Amino acid sequence: MNSPIAVYIHYPYCVKKCPYCDFNSYGLSRFNSDPHSLEREYITALLKDLRTQTQADTPGIRQCRSVFFGGGTPSLMSGASVEQILSELFAVFPAADDIEVTLEANPGTIQETLGADKLRAFLAAGVNRISMGVQSFQAEKLKFLGRIHSSSDSLLAVENIRTAGFSNFNLDLMFASANEKLEDWLSDLETACSLEPRHISMYGLTIEPGTDFAVQRSKGTVLKVSEEDESLMYRRGCELLSSAGYERYEISNFAKSGFHCRHNLSYWSRCEYLGLGAGAHGFRDDEDWGVRLYNAPAPHDYIRRAGQNGDAVIRREKLSKEQAQIEFFMLNLRKAEGYHPDNYTDLFSENLPDSTSATIEQLVSSNLLQIDRGRVRLTDNGFLFADSVFEELALSLDSPR
Repeated sequence: MNSPIAVYIHYPYCVKKCPYCDFNSYGLSRFNSDPHSLEREYITALLKDLRTQTQADTPGIRQCRSVFFGGGTPSLMSGASVEQILSELFAVFPAADDIEVTLEANPGTIQETLGADKLRAFLAAGVNRISMGVQSFQAEKLKFLGRIHSSSDSLLAVENIRTAGFSNFNLDLMFASANEKLEDWLSDLETACSLEPRHISMYGLTIEPGTDFAVQRSKGTVLKVSEEDESLMYRRGCELLSSAGYERYEISNFAKSGFHCRHNLSYWSRCEYLGLGAGAHGFRDDEDWGVRLYNAPAPHDYIRRAGQNGDAVIRREKLSKEQAQIEFFMLNLRKAEGYHPDNYTDLFSENLPDSTSATIEQLVSSNLLQIDRGRVRLTDNGFLFADSVFEELALSLDSPR
């Protein structure tokens, strides 16, 4: 296929791992090497990973539609490392004219006096969008979440982002932590809106297995507000962002017109994407229903494998038709635009199973789905119970047809 490809690049190191974080990230204190040595060693391995994963791709045939540097904390990297990665990547997949290149940043790494200089280096390297994990502007909440930055750090970081020349940036915010009041959450959103980012993401706190918060919960610590309060926070948050001119285009993502995150839309639209770095995974649509490739997660193992022969992939999963069908609903219904039945027919060369059509009718009757101008979409209520909707549709695919 010659359609444009998206690329995810993972940088696993962070200053300190947050207690709620289940991403493949590692605090720098775990390593004996200095951060610069760790970076050099890791980037060397990542470039070998890139060369191996693209060796079957003819340079110049496909364009790159988007790049996303995630982590960890990619803003710990140098501009030179980012430039080196993008230079090699674009030699294989030339950058599209409207390419989006996002780099995640922790406010605590770009708020200092030299922060603007570091951001300028990222801009010069080819980054054109910053996604910053603010999470909150409330001191107590930031402390509870284990963040390394303060509210003033976030404000200074936004100032540096603008001074460096970025016009497109996202702010991540989190809600529903223990003892959080609705007015505090709405105050966080109002502060974020006052900074005029092009994009805002808001996520309810989830307690994931293997995290410090999961251990605390097992000991009886209350870490979240009630489900009822969380739902209210989500609803009121959506209303506030809408009134401020942000369109909800996905469950947790809101943007000004023309500033939807193209990279995430690539995931939700079943586009091919390359996954580079420790723990990254990619999707290639070249064998029946596609193949997912998973890299070794631990940095030392990733570096060792990539160093041996450039191959850091530890698992290749060939998707079944049923997996592809389940993903069709999970990915498309995350988006506010939903899907048209023709999208399903075009992909699977068949109509929806009768059992799934019946389930959709039931979900419409329950005010969880709606059919609008032929498109099937979540209702406002459905966005609150999206996981249950996805589960019902997945079960319907197992039902007799």
